[in-house]
Amino acid sequence: MDRIKQLTKGKRAITPGIGKLKLIDSSGLTLPPILAKWSYCSKSSHGVKMHTSLVVVDSKTMYPDKIVASTKDVADHEVVLEFTVDKDATYVMDRGYQVYDHFQKWVEDKIKFVCRVKQNSRLTIIRERELPKRRNGFILDADVTTPELPAVLRLIEFNDDQGRTYRIVTNRFDLSAHQIAEIYRNRWHIELFFKWVKQHIRLVKPHGYTAEAIWNQMYIALIAYALCLLIKLTLDCKKSTWDLLQLIRIYAEKPW
Repeated sequence: MDRIKQLTKGKRAITPGIGKLKLIDSSGLTLPPILAKWSYCSKSSHGVKMHTSLVVVDSKTMYPDKIVASTKDVADHEVVLEFTVDKDATYVMDRGYQVYDHFQKWVEDKIKFVCRVKQNSRLTIIRERELPKRRNGFILDADVTTPELPAVLRLIEFNDDQGRTYRIVTNRFDLSAHQIAEIYRNRWHIELFFKWVKQHIRLVKPHGYTAEAIWNQMYIALIAYALCLLIKLTLDCKKSTWDLLQLIRIYAEKPW
């Protein structure tokens, strides 16, 4: 990972002016109750989660810099503080990470974040900001607080092209409403990353059902992804990571 960081250091950010982005989310893997009793969550659910912090370099280059493996009953917000330590990054999260105590801690620790909040969240507006001249779906830009949160945060509300409303809170007062909305829109990259790993490195069917086997398969899948990306960056290869992985599989037993 250190080598990947070096090779991507000079690359242009995915959105100019916002700096490094780290997306936080988790992906689950359901396990059969009979073979994986240790992964019990409820009578009808056995499984594990891969909590992930994904660094987004640009639209085609991203890599996980940390994961936390757990059973499925561990809530996303319970492990998020394991990830949020980099003061040079902006962390992007969905509604599962809405915890006011965490927001307060990040403000105090000068950790930048953008997090979607629930529609019924009670936020008190203390100052409204001027909306962009070209609103493009923007509803509200305001400084807000709550009884549970001494710190002042910024709330952005906007509708997407399909009419869905998003409420985003952040401590990035230095950016425009457009930039904050664009930061959150980049969150879909982690969904694509999980889909890519599951489809192309086959992280959907366990090779074993002990805890050690499951954790090892997770780490091996991520190592495989990282090696593909490292080769792509080192050779300055224009092919996609998937095309490169296919070539590696074809020529794996032949000299390079």
